[in-house]
Amino acid sequence: MTTKSHLPRLDWVTINRGGYRHRLPFFLRKGTTGPPLFFIHGLGGAKENFYAAFQSPQLAHCDLLAFDLPGTGLAEFDAESCSDVSALAEISHLVWNTLLPQPAFIVAASMGGLIALLLIRRYGSANIQGLINIEGNLAPEDCMFSRRIVHHSFDELSARID
Repeated sequence: MTTKSHLPRLDWVTINRGGYRHRLPFFLRKGTTGPPLFFIHGLGGAKENFYAAFQSPQLAHCDLLAFDLPGTGLAEFDAESCSDVSALAEISHLVWNTLLPQPAFIVAASMGGLIALLLIRRYGSANIQGLINIEGNLAPEDCMFSRRIVHHSFDELSARID
């Protein structure tokens, strides 16, 4: 299987949560024998942040799922239907169970790290093969400041820790 011939197409899923309907765009690519990867982007991100994974020959054997959280990418936002980060965790869980209903690795970036931890706290870790936290935030108050670190090399950060 070549990754280029199996690149995902944009599709949509409707999730019902708390009396609200969320119509969310997603990319899903089925692999062969590898573990599923469920991508959760951060604030200001979108499913396209993970598009390189869909092109990677090393991940061609994995099922890959990435979607837009409400208010990001192509997804609409209704403040009443999504009042906090816990709601995003619940929506993520519903998307995962609807489109890729199997144990998976969660790959989370930025605020997606916090969403993943809230998802684990609420639903447990039974269906989680692992958590890969990319430049992730682990607490709500951390979400705006960790981005500053990415612009520095490891050597620069090490020199400042003295």
